[in-house]
Amino acid sequence: MLQHCIKYLVNSRLLSGLATLYLRLVYRTTQWSHWGSEASAKVRAEGKPVIVCFWHQRLLLMSYMWAEMHPMPFAMLSSPHRDARLAQRVIASFGLGAIIGTRGKAGRKRSSGAAVAFLRMLQALRSGATVGFTPDGPHGPRQRCPLGPLLLAQKSSAPLYPVAAGTRNRFVLNTWDKFQVCLPFGKGITAWGEPLLVPADADATTLEHLREVFEARMNALAASLDTALGHAPTEPA
Repeated sequence: MLQHCIKYLVNSRLLSGLATLYLRLVYRTTQWSHWGSEASAKVRAEGKPVIVCFWHQRLLLMSYMWAEMHPMPFAMLSSPHRDARLAQRVIASFGLGAIIGTRGKAGRKRSSGAAVAFLRMLQALRSGATVGFTPDGPHGPRQRCPLGPLLLAQKSSAPLYPVAAGTRNRFVLNTWDKFQVCLPFGKGITAWGEPLLVPADADATTLEHLREVFEARMNALAASLDTALGHAPTEPA
């Protein structure tokens, strides 16, 4: 009975509406600082699609971060699972689109689902939309970047940007990703890191090196942000 109630709440429009109102409260009552404003200004001025990557633990603040870039089109990769409908409705309320992956099980089906998601993101980039996603989501390991973002950047010629956001007032859930729940009435930071370009002719060795470089940039950006807000950085799994 309890499980059915939880599923109903997750999928209810009422809960997504309440979540949206809460996030707007956090956004509007937080004193924000913006790191890397020149990078976001450049992206906005050029109007070309980019790929933004952020760790799953910081998912709640990404809607606000992209609102700074309005009216550029933005699409976020989302799980097809019913529990992801809440997040899809919330990001839609902020004018963001969703790229829905396909549900897959272990083995070949999961690989097929990842391939479909990859093609949908590539199509969105080629249509002029910026794509955002969590390289370590939805199941981890925490703060580890697979090759997927690098391959997407290589195929699309779009630059990869590490981004992060956080608030001083927060609590951290005891989940695989150490999910951060932001609280209102405090200080916060949004941050754009140094972009990475992936050459079209990069071989497997080069791709692995660039993957390590980009993962390090994402973790360094997140750690610097947390330290500035008075928190101990979360260690990768």
